[in-house]
Amino acid sequence: MQARKASTAAASRAATAEFALGADKAIAAAFADMGGKLSAPLTASGKQADYTVYAAADAEGEYVLTDFVRSKPVYFDLGNTLEPAYYVEISAGERGGSSSDMYGYVMSAKTGKMLFRKNFTENEAFVYRVHADSSGLATPWDGPQGKEGQPNPLAAPGFLPTFKAPRLFLLESGPISTGDPWLLPIASETVGNNVDAYADLASPDGYFRAFGDFRADMNSFFNGGAFRGFNYILDPGKAANDPTNQRAAITQLFYTNNWLHDFFYDVGFDEAAGNAQTNNFGRGGIDSDPLKAEAQDFSGTNNANMSTPPDGRSPRMQQFVFNHAGDAFVQTSAGQFTVQQASFGPDEFLLEGEIARIDDGAGGDLGCVAAANPDALAGKIALIRRGTCTFVAKVLNAQAAGAIGVLVYNNVAAGLPGMGGASADVTIPSQGISQADGNSIIAALASGAVTATLDSTVVPSRDSTVDNLIVAHEWGHYISNRLVNDALGLNNNQGRSMGEGWADFHSLLMTVEEADLAVPNNENFGGVYAQGGYADMGRLNPVEGNTTFFFGIRRVPYTIDMSKNALTFQHIENGVPLPAGVPVLFGADGSNNSEVHNSGEVWATALWEAYVNLLNDPRYTFDDAQYLMQAYLVAGYKLTPPSPTFLDARDALLAAVRGNDEQDFQSFVAAFAKRGMGAGAVAPDRFSTSHAGVTESFSTGTALASAGLSIDPEADGLFCDGDGVLDAGETALVTVRVRNNGFEDLNSAEATLSSSSDVSFPDGNVVSFGKLAVGEEAEAEVLVRLNSATQREALTIDASFTSPQVTGASEDSITIETNFDLVPASTFDDGNKGLSDWSLRTLSGGGQPWILVPGLLGDDADYIHWGLDNGTAADTVMESPALIVGNDDSLVIGWDQTFDFEFSDDIYWDGGVVEYQVDGGAWIDAGDHLTPAYNADLNGDTSNVLTGRPGYGGTTENFPVLEPASLDLSGLGLAGKSVKVRFRVGSDVSVGANGWLVDNIDVQGVTNLPFTDFGDDAQSCPVLGVQADAGPDLTAKNFQIFAITGKGSDDPAVNSQLQFEWSQVAGIPVAILDKDKATARVILIREQTITLRLKVTAPGGKTSFDDVNITVTP
Repeated sequence: MQARKASTAAASRAATAEFALGADKAIAAAFADMGGKLSAPLTASGKQADYTVYAAADAEGEYVLTDFVRSKPVYFDLGNTLEPAYYVEISAGERGGSSSDMYGYVMSAKTGKMLFRKNFTENEAFVYRVHADSSGLATPWDGPQGKEGQPNPLAAPGFLPTFKAPRLFLLESGPISTGDPWLLPIASETVGNNVDAYADLASPDGYFRAFGDFRADMNSFFNGGAFRGFNYILDPGKAANDPTNQRAAITQLFYTNNWLHDFFYDVGFDEAAGNAQTNNFGRGGIDSDPLKAEAQDFSGTNNANMSTPPDGRSPRMQQFVFNHAGDAFVQTSAGQFTVQQASFGPDEFLLEGEIARIDDGAGGDLGCVAAANPDALAGKIALIRRGTCTFVAKVLNAQAAGAIGVLVYNNVAAGLPGMGGASADVTIPSQGISQADGNSIIAALASGAVTATLDSTVVPSRDSTVDNLIVAHEWGHYISNRLVNDALGLNNNQGRSMGEGWADFHSLLMTVEEADLAVPNNENFGGVYAQGGYADMGRLNPVEGNTTFFFGIRRVPYTIDMSKNALTFQHIENGVPLPAGVPVLFGADGSNNSEVHNSGEVWATALWEAYVNLLNDPRYTFDDAQYLMQAYLVAGYKLTPPSPTFLDARDALLAAVRGNDEQDFQSFVAAFAKRGMGAGAVAPDRFSTSHAGVTESFSTGTALASAGLSIDPEADGLFCDGDGVLDAGETALVTVRVRNNGFEDLNSAEATLSSSSDVSFPDGNVVSFGKLAVGEEAEAEVLVRLNSATQREALTIDASFTSPQVTGASEDSITIETNFDLVPASTFDDGNKGLSDWSLRTLSGGGQPWILVPGLLGDDADYIHWGLDNGTAADTVMESPALIVGNDDSLVIGWDQTFDFEFSDDIYWDGGVVEYQVDGGAWIDAGDHLTPAYNADLNGDTSNVLTGRPGYGGTTENFPVLEPASLDLSGLGLAGKSVKVRFRVGSDVSVGANGWLVDNIDVQGVTNLPFTDFGDDAQSCPVLGVQADAGPDLTAKNFQIFAITGKGSDDPAVNSQLQFEWSQVAGIPVAILDKDKATARVILIREQTITLRLKVTAPGGKTSFDDVNITVTP
């Protein structure tokens, strides 16, 4: 802080001019920051040198002043200007408490904003031996390799750094203005106000010392015992589970998470914003939710995850050990394949043998039951498909059948099986291979014997706990989830994709430093940064060589160099190939672009472009640019709406930037435009899982787009039969929405509606919008009357959006079926009429409800009911219409289904159940009557309402291929009763999956026809509502008083009570006489064509308009 003493004259001038805010208000604001509220403004009681002294007065609530307050005017150095301010000292604490908080503040005298805060209470400092920068902010290094490799000095694959020794740090807290300590003076373990870090080595989840979990404890004294600390030295040459390595890892995890907490505190991720703390010190938010940082978590390997519930419940970070097999691979007569080594069974082996495919007894090869072909497996390497049961169960079943090894091939196109789990009973080696490699082996087996060599050369396991890039990535999930709708916002595929991109960017933001400019091939931060580091250093691809510090674990590196990362917006859409001529690690065909990590690369790349623009801005130092990027990022999170599209989040970030600096705004616009998210770009539907429908734009100018059309077919009572369908003679309300999709404000815009059907627009077909700021949406309503239709007709309303500032027009349309009735038709429902007879709704939570959607499996004419496995706590149902059971008490419902719910190893986080209801009673689980039976116990997080119940979980073997299922409720005494059935999906607070697809529902044994089809409209509609009629267009002589009449206007219900109003809308103005009567007169004195408009209003306020043109001749 640089606070300068004001001269007496300067202070006097400031008090009357620059010091617009009084000292009493500055004191009140500072006390409020501490968590208090004064009952009344303080009154000065005296002077103390330059200070004005205020006696302690009472406060509202339990947090009160404990001593006098003093203040003085100062000027605070903001770098390029001096801000008039008040320095304030306050001592406060709990009413009747034994201690006080003592703080010094500098509060702006212009705005009341806090400019500086210092905690005068000095807490005990502790020593940490960690991998971090010894200067500046003590930023964590990338890992035990230090900063080497980020950026890659070769800008190419092949670089491998060396390990660096950890350093000792003495500190109370990190880069945070409050100075809030990480640990209390009495602390002895790695558990503090912000973070609880421990090794979670055994079930159950969480910290349970009785089951073998532990924290790092203080083990050293420094400076003659003056300081205590955590002095554990990590040895990368030893296994991750070495006791010293474990405690060193816990210490690093505690340090890095606390540092990130402090690093983002002063840019807005504080208590009020929902950060994780045990004690929020009265500063807002909900406390008692420190971040649980679980080192070497027992539940998995070769990964990490972050679970983030809303404020008030602890987020949980799980860091796993990466078990590498060095150059592990499988060599077969069908080819050489990359493998994933199992976390159980032998670590090091060289095994040769023939491959035999396991048989479950019904032609399957899942290996979840005792093998039906033990003779074929004896002495051979078993080939097993991933899915349904744990990896351990598969290997044990193969082992029991006499197999000498196991290859598990993936059941999805991307990646390798995780091969996680633990069992001392497994004695044979096992490895995971890709789906494509498994299919290659199966094809080769059809032609004869296939031999294989399973090779595993062990290197020390790598612990992601000390890989600070992974920790920062997971921490990035936590901040983005907490700040976007309090952990409930990133519930769609685009949201989760950006969550991965934000997480990667947090790693980049932590690793980049000014010294990077001196690294070869990184001029102006144009070099290569990888998402990957220490944990992945043992994985040496036998085909590609070491790529850890070039590609990392992503398809491409992070760089502004388009020759090394050419990803643009279109590459979030499935089926768009990655750019030719640019090296990629995997996924070149783009078939899986919408996978959240893949799409996240596009988002992180755009953020990286924006950050590099800031770093290269000559107006800013490195520290300036870093702080601004943090602040913009946090503000953007807070402005991002729930279930965001890429462009929603882009606009939120741009709004935050533009509110601070126009030049920065233009810089960010250029960054997004470079990657295809420029003016006029169009994002996929927010709930799309394939991200289809991307439109790229590389423009930085103006653009106008439709924000959607909707039709209320029975608006304002302008209908006759109330069936929810627009019939001939009825009037609908069209809502037209427009969005400024560019980067400049628009002064005006309009939409013009049209249709090829026999419709009219009672109030006109053109609507105007006022000024539209960047990113702003506006809407207007237009009445459309279906004049005639002889049968069911598809009505299409076209809308053209224009603005004088935008070249060309933006087009949109909406189509609805009209002029029909839905009639009972069938006991079979394939959904293909496009309207669902089922009640699709959300019982609790957020996210997407069940929907009826076409084209999900590739056929645009085929509609399927889809229950998304939401990435947030949600309870959604698809509920049938009433089913009236026949007298024979037989009710059988069949359908086709496939599902993909979130699960990991043997934990089924999300899932689905089938329930039924009789005569409106309680819902009953139908599990005892289902075929196939439930396959899982839903045993994940309790935020899933179905946790603790059996249900459908995991992924069906052939997902997304539909397979038959049925529910048999026969013989339950249901004859004559009304039964409803529902499909129900439950999900927890984070991470989702594809969900449940249901189609071709066939009901047998009912007396009614529960499913409808289109039928003729049974009731013709009279003309409804007020109809203005200004008469036909006219020709009149000049220099006369000419009569016009609106007596043809009509409202059948209240014809005699209509009100009239004539006005001129085009031409040189003329005088209108009797303008409030049905017949008006116009004084014509000039040759021209004029347009007069008649407005007719009926009782209740409904209006109608009609125009008449008058051509005036000599």
